[in-house]
Amino acid sequence: MVKEVLTIGQVFTPLLTSTTVGTLDFRSVAVSIMHIQPALQNPPNAFLTATAKRVCPEEKQVVCSAEDGAEFTVPYDYLAISTGAQGSTFGIEGVKESAYFLRDVAHADQIRRKLVTNIGLAQIPGTREDEKRRLLHFVVVGGGPTGVEFSSELANFVNEDLMRFLPETACHIRITLVECGNILSSFTPDLQSYAGRKLSKSRVEIVKASVKAVEGSTVILEDGSRIAFGMLVWCAGVGPTDFIGSLPFARTKDGRLMIDDFLRVLHPDNTIVRDVFALGDCSACPKLPLPTLAQVAEKQGKYLAKALNAKVRSDGAELRFGRDIPAFRYVHLGSMVALTTGSAVTEIGKHSKPWTMRGFMSFLGWRSAY
Repeated sequence: MVKEVLTIGQVFTPLLTSTTVGTLDFRSVAVSIMHIQPALQNPPNAFLTATAKRVCPEEKQVVCSAEDGAEFTVPYDYLAISTGAQGSTFGIEGVKESAYFLRDVAHADQIRRKLVTNIGLAQIPGTREDEKRRLLHFVVVGGGPTGVEFSSELANFVNEDLMRFLPETACHIRITLVECGNILSSFTPDLQSYAGRKLSKSRVEIVKASVKAVEGSTVILEDGSRIAFGMLVWCAGVGPTDFIGSLPFARTKDGRLMIDDFLRVLHPDNTIVRDVFALGDCSACPKLPLPTLAQVAEKQGKYLAKALNAKVRSDGAELRFGRDIPAFRYVHLGSMVALTTGSAVTEIGKHSKPWTMRGFMSFLGWRSAY
């Protein structure tokens, strides 16, 4: 389902979960790249809608494929690889075939359509009770920010909207969140507990278990227990895309491109690939792997842009990393996760000793930020 595309839109992922239940329209979370950077329309700049197939570092070219399948090459002086990541199945059988991922607008649209379809099917006269229970059982795997926010949005939709218009159907809906560890594990224990209480109060069942396999419309847990579902949404981490896996460069244990302190991509022998950089979720520095967060990619993008602009201002002089250009340093600003209506959790500052906030004031902060 995932392919490497020079996409025409930028997705604002913090609000993506809101589009799955109609709280926000898809147009509210996707912005055209041309609006973000109008200069792309002006020569010698260019914007291409195509699929990146492979990189040829010796020739300094990227081989691309147009929508009609015709291949062409794009030469480069400097190459920045920032393709992001895709949902990781961890090799668990049946996930790709049966689960919905939540990484972009297309995924959110699929989830919304499936949600509406299942609710409609459950109302058909003569539907068996066991089939109705299955159709209205929505399972979310992964207790990170995406899984928790989606579960919260779904609970809000059921408890606040559907309960008004279709109360009999709403009463039959079950939401189950499956997580092998603690939900929101990157947050402090008190915020984890608070989030768990808010979800449980909103009729979200939290199951602490690992998924062994998915067979059709059934999740099989490691202890052998089975959970029948009408829709399975997989939010259990991210992994490299097929394009990243095909590149002839060094990769970390989790499959991301290996980079040094200056975002330069490395060869398998740990030598530097000349003029090729990587940033965002698709890359990691072995010395200090950073979280797959938007703020990391944003800071890396600004750092690399500043470095390349310095070369332009120096009339093409060689970039001297470590002398003219310092190593990239990341300062974590904090994290926010929205829960059910009127509640959220917030961490500000370093992970080691953050300032925390929860409840309604945190929710107002989340609304103000996004």
